[in-house]
Amino acid sequence: MSTVSAFSVLPNSRDLDARRKCNMLSLAVDAKLGRQLRPTPAHLNRAVYIPRHNDNTRHLPVYDVTERYHEAVKDEPIGSSKFKVNLVMMKRPSGEGWDAEARYLINFTERDDGVGAMVERRTPHLDGETVEAFLPRNDAESLVVRSLSHSHSSPISLTTSYPVPDTKTTDRVIRHPWLTIAQGKSQSLPATLEWQVHPREHGALRYTLVDSEASKTEEEPAIWAIYHHKGIGIVLPHEYTDGVLLLSKYLDDTTEALVVATLLGLLRQVRQVNTPARRPSLVKRILGKV
Repeated sequence: MSTVSAFSVLPNSRDLDARRKCNMLSLAVDAKLGRQLRPTPAHLNRAVYIPRHNDNTRHLPVYDVTERYHEAVKDEPIGSSKFKVNLVMMKRPSGEGWDAEARYLINFTERDDGVGAMVERRTPHLDGETVEAFLPRNDAESLVVRSLSHSHSSPISLTTSYPVPDTKTTDRVIRHPWLTIAQGKSQSLPATLEWQVHPREHGALRYTLVDSEASKTEEEPAIWAIYHHKGIGIVLPHEYTDGVLLLSKYLDDTTEALVVATLLGLLRQVRQVNTPARRPSLVKRILGKV
């Protein structure tokens, strides 16, 4: 390779300066908004992609995207402007099975009082972990999950709460539910575990599964999982779900399947509580004025 051609492949100094300035501007904006952002925690070393779906979806594969996630986001702080852009640009699995392994298969079934979900871990030549979940239509009712892989397992109930203020946009109010274990003895999911969202500190596109009483040592980290939406909006969309779930290396197969099931229930509730009420038809609005 000639000297000229060798230098031609090097990054342009002006491009590098522009990128640095753009990154600095993004960090400054995040800091001004009160964001407390960090790169992906080292112990969250597994990533699965939850494809775009909504309340009408009946079958949902969840893919292992660990390698492509880290290649896409690198060491960008979770929730930063560049992180969100990089996550959006991350290539989605084709769905054909040749470019990403399906880690879970989820089947949804309509019920009179809600939706049943069967979460099955895909394991070659073996029966993987299976978790059954009940996703209520009303957020006043409890979400219930139970492992079917262990005969002695008991149902675990989780309740919805709203400890953080709503977000007001120009056209509507966005609610931010938390999901907390309410009852049920389980070695897999302690009673101090909850899915939390902190719109000011982390942005409203992220949910974090936190053990509020766990010691924050390397052996027992407080963060069990992080979900982040694949998009660059301000709040989670109510029309669909599409994102990446980061999982702790300390989770066994049963616990990981339970975590996936609880997240699916939480995201369904997020969509439901933020779906705008249907407006009456034009004819009904006109007749109502008569």
